[in-house]
Amino acid sequence: MSKNRIIVTSVVVEGRRKVDVARDYGVSYRWVHTLVSRYLTGGWDAIEPQSRRPKTSPTRTPPDREAEIIQLRKSLQTAGHDAGPHTIAAHLERRHGSSPAVSTIWKVLRRNGLVTEQPKKRPRSSYLRFEADLPNETWQSDFTHWRLASGTGTEVLTFLDDHSRKALSITAYPVVTVAHVLQQFRATVTEYGPPASTLTDNGLVFTTRVRGGRNTFENELNLLGIDQKNGRPNHPQTQGKVERFQLNRPGVDGGSDSAKDDDYASTEEVPAGVAGEGHSARAGSPSAGWGPVAQPGSAPDRAAGRGQPGHAARLVQTGRYRRG
Repeated sequence: MSKNRIIVTSVVVEGRRKVDVARDYGVSYRWVHTLVSRYLTGGWDAIEPQSRRPKTSPTRTPPDREAEIIQLRKSLQTAGHDAGPHTIAAHLERRHGSSPAVSTIWKVLRRNGLVTEQPKKRPRSSYLRFEADLPNETWQSDFTHWRLASGTGTEVLTFLDDHSRKALSITAYPVVTVAHVLQQFRATVTEYGPPASTLTDNGLVFTTRVRGGRNTFENELNLLGIDQKNGRPNHPQTQGKVERFQLNRPGVDGGSDSAKDDDYASTEEVPAGVAGEGHSARAGSPSAGWGPVAQPGSAPDRAAGRGQPGHAARLVQTGRYRRG
């Protein structure tokens, strides 16, 4: 029996005074009077805890906007693009000039069963998110496997700017080697200028530190005074932007048709089909502007010479840098 029932029984059945019942059960006289009044007008059900939900909710997302969020989620997933709350918000902002909060979009998706719960998965709130403050502050790089229409395997190498998420370079090879990485890095530096740092995994085409030496790509970064950063083994989340870009595989020029394995006959066709020239990793949403750029070698503890700020940029400008 609930406490409310005991209070009402004490007054109605036992005939005790309301003030005595209030004192014995640690509640106010007004509350005892309210419970008894509810019982006399509505019976036992009337004294059970009532819902505190307001009859109206002026701030609730309108039904038509909620339906649009659901439609965007499904269409983006079908196209193979990122369909998270941030991307949906970008589309709504472009269409209407305003958008519900990202948290609101997330609640709409959950309320409509469009989010698969993964209770055993590490919560995203525990991740340490980061983004470079300027273009050319950090380039992320990685390669992924792709199957051609003939069934032949190929590998796609990507260089991506951490700040704008602009795909600076996408090239395909039968097998990516350190020579390919170095060649494409030089070509990308020639076009966009050198980065202040790079971020990759520990693949041997990027680093041979585990073998006690340096490969030609590492020597190139050292020559230019560019910081080389590597994620820890078995932790691809550190290179999450380029990993996500390769996972989404957006269509040509960000179109609605998603590029898939078997779509291309040769390695020459793959790069354009994967993203189109200059496509952003934020598929279907606007990328950040390409404003002021960071300069390599800006760390205060750099030695004189090749580690000085702007050293790599000066090599490129004066023609002394070996172009890819």
